[in-house]
Amino acid sequence: MKMPFQQRIPNENEAERAEEWHRGLSLSTRNTCDALEEFLASDTIQVLELKGDWGIGKTYYFQNFLTWAKCKNMLGRLRAYSYVSLFGSVSISSLEASIFTSHEPQGERANDRLASAYKPIKSILDKAGQATIGLRGARFALGTATALIDGLIRKYYIKDFLICFDDIERMSEQVSPSSFLGLVSSLKEQQNCKIVLIYNYDKLSVSNPRLQDAIDEYREKIIDREVSLRPTVEENMAIAWPHQMGRPLSFERVFNISECANIRVMRKARWAIEYFSKILGSQWPNIRDSFQLAVASLTVIYYSRKDLFPDPSSILADDFFKHLAAESQMHRAQYQFISKLGYSPAPHHNMILDFFRHGSVDIDSYKGVLQVNDINERLSRFNHQCDEILSRFGSGFFASHDQVVHELHEFLQQHSGDISIGKAYGAIDFLGQCGVEVDPALLNQAIQSHMDREPQLDPYTLNFSKLPDAVREDIQRRYDAKGASQSISNLMQSLAGSNGWDPDEIRLLRMRTESEWLEWISSFNSYQETTESGEFYSDVFHLVATFLKRFESVTDAEDQATLEKIKGALEQLRARSPVDRLRVEMLFNYMTQNA
Repeated sequence: MKMPFQQRIPNENEAERAEEWHRGLSLSTRNTCDALEEFLASDTIQVLELKGDWGIGKTYYFQNFLTWAKCKNMLGRLRAYSYVSLFGSVSISSLEASIFTSHEPQGERANDRLASAYKPIKSILDKAGQATIGLRGARFALGTATALIDGLIRKYYIKDFLICFDDIERMSEQVSPSSFLGLVSSLKEQQNCKIVLIYNYDKLSVSNPRLQDAIDEYREKIIDREVSLRPTVEENMAIAWPHQMGRPLSFERVFNISECANIRVMRKARWAIEYFSKILGSQWPNIRDSFQLAVASLTVIYYSRKDLFPDPSSILADDFFKHLAAESQMHRAQYQFISKLGYSPAPHHNMILDFFRHGSVDIDSYKGVLQVNDINERLSRFNHQCDEILSRFGSGFFASHDQVVHELHEFLQQHSGDISIGKAYGAIDFLGQCGVEVDPALLNQAIQSHMDREPQLDPYTLNFSKLPDAVREDIQRRYDAKGASQSISNLMQSLAGSNGWDPDEIRLLRMRTESEWLEWISSFNSYQETTESGEFYSDVFHLVATFLKRFESVTDAEDQATLEKIKGALEQLRARSPVDRLRVEMLFNYMTQNA
């Protein structure tokens, strides 16, 4: 609930701040300010309607205007100011009581007059806690006395007030709309009060259609002036996140492009960005900018565009872009909005939605995907820099030979390990065609970085990179040598736990001899073998049986040779001792039972 605006005699600092606020108004908000000045000065404009969208700062704006107006001595005959939010009010009596309890006298003379007016009813208020009270020799029941007190407050006290009724669209349906408008009319006509009605008219049809109908019916009689508040995005951004607090450019970009001037949404984006800045710290620096853009974008989508995205989490679904390709007008509108923001959905952005739902995030559960995306973001950034240098060659003759060659060579010396292997080889080959000798260590560094990023061989990536056969074969040999150092335990555990087969892991197993298989099967101890996460491997019976069962129908000659090596090792174990014979039989029984 908004707090009532506290009127005090402004000190020098308040006057300076009020003047600064007034100087910073846009043309639109300055026009609203002019209308409010006219409202205060007029003898005929008693009720002003201040409209605007939710969250754009209507209350904030009016309170700042009131401070500025007081500094300029514009309140004139007004004796007191009351701020009343209709949110939660359930009766006209409670509204009248709120006018009384929240009022702030204007100036010392007003204080004297109000204190004098208060004396006739003070004795009645003091007796309000009794079952009955006396008045001029008569006794009244408490309920009747309370009604009398309310009437006396209105008659003797609430006169020449400036009253702001806020959150009208949130008024309880228990309050009669005609009674509320009757109260406004009475304050205007009988008590000579000036009334400001603050609300979002467009939402009335949903939140309180009866009140909307009543306002439309009695508008001409009750409301003297209608004013809409339409602040610029930049104005409200300065309120939600001042420049001096280090506002990110992505924040400004998203809210300007989306034309979202909602201060509440801006503050939610600011709190989310500040939260993630703390928990991410200096880790994963390459995704920092794109992540801030994602936070701002998803905040706007989640809190202010439910019309376009009823289920914001759908944006991060694997098949989201497939749905966007549909002919649905909704899907096209979603795609256009996301594209306009410059936002690209990514799996780790689920943590942003988690924060919106729960107020905190288990960062440990996202570390893996954050690391992968940080590496990819770094790769993408340096690839883009390389493309920009090469574009000077392909976009015209304005860049000299020396400029292009020198800049590209210098870039490769610094970043050959930071770009994709295809891009690195392409740049090296280009320099070679230009007569520049390139250190072979640069290509070697690019290959090693590729292998560090891709622990397993991906032939498609290499083919897509259009590498020459010699380079591709060199990379293949390096992966083979790397794979040869992996234990059979690691490869078998990976294959046994997978729903499919990794061709590279199977290929690495082909290189194992029957003796190696015999040594591994006979020495495997599940209590001594652990994964990187510290979990124990399954027992050898499960590993071998699963592998044999899945592989028994293959037709590839090399894979059949691998099976024969494993079976040969098992036959050697069968012949080694009666205990080992029973173990081998148990293994095949296991295969039969789990067929």
